Amino acid sequence: MEDLTKSFLKKHEQLLKEENALKEQLQIEVTKSKENLENYLSASINNIKLSERLNKGIEKMKDKEENIIKIISYVSKANQTQNQMINLTKQLMQNIKFNFDENKNEINIEKYIFNGFPIPENIEIKDITYNSCNIKWYLKDLNFDSNKIKYIIEIKKENENY
Repeated sequence: MEDLTKSFLKKHEQLLKEENALKEQLQIEVTKSKENLENYLSASINNIKLSERLNKGIEKMKDKEENIIKIISYVSKANQTQNQMINLTKQLMQNIKFNFDENKNEINIEKYIFNGFPIPENIEIKDITYNSCNIKWYLKDLNFDSNKIKYIIEIKKENENY
C-alpha cells in the first residue's frame, strides 16, 4: 500500500505540475486575448470617430453643394433677366429709331424742339448690357450750345411708370 500511496502522490504531483503549467498557459492566452480585444476595441473606437468626422464633413459638403446650386440658380435667373432687359432695350431703341425715321420728313422745325431743347436725331445704341448701354445721337444745327444741353434718359420697366 505504501507503493500505491507513493505512486498516487507522484501522480498527484505530476498532475499539479501539469495543472500549473496549463494555468500559466491559460493566463498567457487570456492576457494575449485581452490585449488583442483592447487593440480591436481601440481601433473600432478610432474608426467610429473617423466615421463621425467624415459624416460631419459630408454634411458640410452637402450644405456647400446646396449653396452652390442656389448661387448657380440665382446667376442663371440673373442672366435670363439680363438677356430680357437687353432684348427689351434693343426693341425699345429700335422702336424709337423706327418712329423717328418714319416721321422725320414730316417734322417741321417746331417739332425738333421740345420744351426749348432740340430732339436728338440718328440715335445709335451699342454695347448693351444688363445695366448699361452706349447711346449716341446728333442734334440738328439749331444754334444751340450742345455743351449746355443735358438729357435724362428714363427706362420704363414692364408694368411700371417711367
